[in-house]
Amino acid sequence: MKINKSSVLIAIAAIALAAVLPMFISNNYHLNLMIQVLINIIIVVGLNFITGLTGQMNLGTAGIFSMGAYTSSLLATRLGINPWICLIAAVGMGLLIGMGL
Repeated sequence: MKINKSSVLIAIAAIALAAVLPMFISNNYHLNLMIQVLINIIIVVGLNFITGLTGQMNLGTAGIFSMGAYTSSLLATRLGINPWICLIAAVGMGLLIGMGL
């Protein structure tokens, strides 16, 4: 897949606009709507990462992600560890499970 410079510039401009736009929106409805749209974009990009371009489901990757997320949530809720440290632990758990597979 060939990536041209104009598509990269458009993507960077869209990300910058999404980052700056909430500072100028005063209506809570529009802000909530924009947040929901951005969350759905994150979900779709994650689904594309799991299914790939062919649409075939790879549940191994999803399982590794879920074990890392489970580890992070347990450390944060049960032990009260800093979420940034929990993020590192989640990556480590995913690495361990991936190496085991």
